[in-house]
Amino acid sequence: MSYIDNGDSSIGLTAGGGEALKISENYLFNSSDRRVVVYDHDLIRVVSIFNQTTNEQLYILGSETLTGIEFNSEVVFDYVNNNMTNNDKLYIVYQANVPNQIEFLLKKVLVELKENNKILKKIYK
Repeated sequence: MSYIDNGDSSIGLTAGGGEALKISENYLFNSSDRRVVVYDHDLIRVVSIFNQTTNEQLYILGSETLTGIEFNSEVVFDYVNNNMTNNDKLYIVYQANVPNQIEFLLKKVLVELKENNKILKKIYK
């Protein structure tokens, strides 16, 4: 297992590339519908939703008690709390699709080689 720097404010965990767990801060929460829409571009599926404002777990993928309906980037959870508001802070863990580490490193090396090649051409003209 290794850590991946995703180039943004998040860090993912992976077991060799392909998938990682990440935290989303890019979501819309409608408390009256108990609906969360996650807008992260690399989302595969939502794993869990925790309401930090009310200190309550709302949804866990595969749970028998904290259930909900998941459809693409939306989760409608079954947990009912009438004290929630649309402005509550949620802690959303999702499964993300991340580039293979080797592919990422090769692309980085290619960019550096191209830059070095440009510099060498200028020097030896």
